[in-house]
This record gives sequence, structure tokens and C-alpha cells, in this order.
Amino acid sequence: MLSSHFEEEDSKEHAFMTIHQGEEYSLKMTRVKVFRDIEKDPRQLLAFLNNALKNTMRKLDFVEIGRSGKYFNRTDRQPIDSNLTMYNGFKSNFVQLEKGQFFLRVDAAKKIVRNDTVLSFINKIYKIN
Repeated sequence: MLSSHFEEEDSKEHAFMTIHQGEEYSLKMTRVKVFRDIEKDPRQLLAFLNNALKNTMRKLDFVEIGRSGKYFNRTDRQPIDSNLTMYNGFKSNFVQLEKGQFFLRVDAAKKIVRNDTVLSFINKIYKIN
């Protein structure tokens, strides 16, 4: 659950707080630019928000595997067997669902990665036969 605190209606600073798995997270936003005519063409604001989100993920050491927009935590991995590892992560982006309302959409994601290369796997098959 995300709660927000607005200092004043025309304030330049906004603070957001949430609790996830027993830990409290807070985000403080400072207005530095005002976008004009968002109601007519919101693409400029959406591009800005999604780029800011992508840069934040990189600064938090999340890795984008492929070009899917899914970010994975390198330290949060689970070995499945001797050959496979599962990474936990998520896909997130800003979307406009209603006129003038922007939402952050977050979906859980899993990525299963083979530890060895395909070439080494083929070589193992040839050695067995």
C-alpha cells in the first residue's frame, strides 16, 4: 500500500511511504520541471517517467536481461539444480489508464538461466554417447 503526503497543493516536494515485507521505504520527489499540455499529449511525461524508472533500477543494481523491460536482482537467485538458476525480478512501467491519471504498473517476473553454455551441454552429450 502506497501512501502519499503532500505538503501543500502547489508544493514542489512530495513524499511517499510504503511498507514491504516489514521494511519501510520512502520516496521524496522534488518538482524541477512542469510539463505543459499533458492532457493533449501525455507521451512526453510518460517517456520521462519510464526513463527515470529505468535509471533508478540501474542505480539499485538491477539488471535488465534482454530488451523485455524486466529487471532482475543479481543477489536474489535460487539454484534449481546443478545447471539452472532462477532469478527473481519484476517488470515495471508507467501507464496512463484514464485521462490525466498515471499509474505505476509492477508485475513479478522470474528468469531461469542455464549455468553452462549450449556448446558445453552438446559436448557432454557427445561424451556420454
